[in-house]
Amino acid sequence: MFILGAVGFLTGVTAGFFGIGGGEIVVPAVIFAGFSYSHAVGISLAQMLFSSLVGSIINYKKGLLDLKEGVFAALGGLIGALVGSVLLKFLDDRILMGVFVLVVCYTFIKYAFGHKHQAHKHYQNAHFYMHAQKPPPISPLRAGIWIKPTPF
Repeated sequence: MFILGAVGFLTGVTAGFFGIGGGEIVVPAVIFAGFSYSHAVGISLAQMLFSSLVGSIINYKKGLLDLKEGVFAALGGLIGALVGSVLLKFLDDRILMGVFVLVVCYTFIKYAFGHKHQAHKHYQNAHFYMHAQKPPPISPLRAGIWIKPTPF
């Protein structure tokens, strides 16, 4: 249990610094500690729940979180987590581990060797660009993206 606590602490610190979910730290560390891949995913998701909640509250108080945008991201994450948890039951741990390694390697290569000046400019203006766009005609598949929630 001490190892899991230490991994959770390290992941919480890096999540606070970099805004990462922690799966790239928790999953390999928990597997190294002897847990199966499926079990490691469950532990990672439990850790991410608390880390994300605390980080979101702190960033909201700093004025760095727009709740309307956060709700859309959260709903997408909720649906994705439901689909992923169902698929986790049917896929072999070795296949999942291979896909996980590919995703981690892709992420590393993209961020380590990508064009940093372009990415910074994009993220700086992304919020304003998103709100300046004229919505396309609404279809049932696109409705969730363009329907604006009522202010809280």
